[in-house]
Amino acid sequence: MGSYNFVGAHIFKTKKIMKKLFLFPITFLFIFVYSCQKSPKNITQVADYDTFLEFSDYSKELNTLEKEIGFWSNKIEKADNQPPYYLKLAAAQNALFGLTANVENLNSAAKNIEKANQQVSNGQSGSLRTLAHTYISQHRFQEAKNCLLIADSLGADKKATEKMMFDVNMEIGNVEAARSFLIKNASSSDFDILIRQAKFFDYEGNIEKAIATMETAKKEAEKQNNTSLKEWIYTNLADYYGHNGQIKESYTHYLKALKINNNSTYALKGIAWIAFSHEKNTGEALRIIAKLEKVHPSPDYILLKSQIYLFLGDSTKATDYQNEFLKLAQDIRYGDMYNAYVVPLTNKESAFKIAQKEIANRPLPASYDLLALALLKNNRAQEALIMINQKVAGKTSEPMSLYHQAEIHKAVGNKKEAKNLKMLLKEAYFELGPVMAGKIEKI
Repeated sequence: MGSYNFVGAHIFKTKKIMKKLFLFPITFLFIFVYSCQKSPKNITQVADYDTFLEFSDYSKELNTLEKEIGFWSNKIEKADNQPPYYLKLAAAQNALFGLTANVENLNSAAKNIEKANQQVSNGQSGSLRTLAHTYISQHRFQEAKNCLLIADSLGADKKATEKMMFDVNMEIGNVEAARSFLIKNASSSDFDILIRQAKFFDYEGNIEKAIATMETAKKEAEKQNNTSLKEWIYTNLADYYGHNGQIKESYTHYLKALKINNNSTYALKGIAWIAFSHEKNTGEALRIIAKLEKVHPSPDYILLKSQIYLFLGDSTKATDYQNEFLKLAQDIRYGDMYNAYVVPLTNKESAFKIAQKEIANRPLPASYDLLALALLKNNRAQEALIMINQKVAGKTSEPMSLYHQAEIHKAVGNKKEAKNLKMLLKEAYFELGPVMAGKIEKI
């Protein structure tokens, strides 16, 4: 499923933002006055999604997965030299992680797939791809790449391996390799190719083309009437529409996903974000989060609660939740999964070490942006400026990165550059949320 985060760490770029930068000197005053006078129109309706917050099918699905895990664990105890058993067990554990957010299941799944591959010389292409997929979920991107290189050398179903290699290349910054794959498959109407084309359009800053391509993929998923594909496409389209400021369309697609999967915590989390960021309905956002935490206690919710209470002016609760999040996110069980969230919140020395680790894992502009931020936190603003000029500026339009760049320019006295970035960021207030919007206004 897509990666729509509510703390601004994973934000999509838009050409709309870049184009409008040059219009601000003329139109900014009018837009600002107009937006201040007009309150956002409520889009969410409790009646649309309230029944889904009861998670009536959750216990049944949980029970099914737990029985499946017990079944395959028992089979392994009786005959532990059976790679298919480990793969079946891992599949159930991965599914349970998706349902409950318990990272122990994800880590156990990785270990069981590793065992399956160890029992077959160099593994098999399919099981290596499965391992790579799990490594991606754990943010172990370099290890995922190594799995896929071996899978490719084995030759079976190379197209599937190439698709996954595109995903890894995008995560580790091998953009030209990813581009080459898409050029080779430019005329394909395959669902898997379409969604990757959309991802690349988004990377290039063309969110409108990304949405159009995802809409084409949606038609294919609906044509196949594949439940999991439809849920995936609806939630990802909801994310894209939200990033493009089309909040009503975003909300509509989250509801579509819920009708496909009543247990879609991802869709409900998206609705909570709309309630908070667009409507400033903190009470409803917190109510949804409380329901989600009962069945799917992800660290993301803790950080979102911190943001909400910070917006409400309750600094004590905000700090408590932030500290709770940091303690959990830095737990060894989560590995590198939350590095991008931790760096902006942690202390100076720790921020620097984590940012360096993130660059080693995925040398993207966004990772160098984290290092620049760590340098700024360590009172090394000039070095931070050099870093963004060399590795970040012009290479990403992610709003959080633009914000960090603005703060760095402000710190070294580049007021004009900081103000220009501030204007750009006003287009991303929904994505970044009210707390970040308040910080941006102070630039």
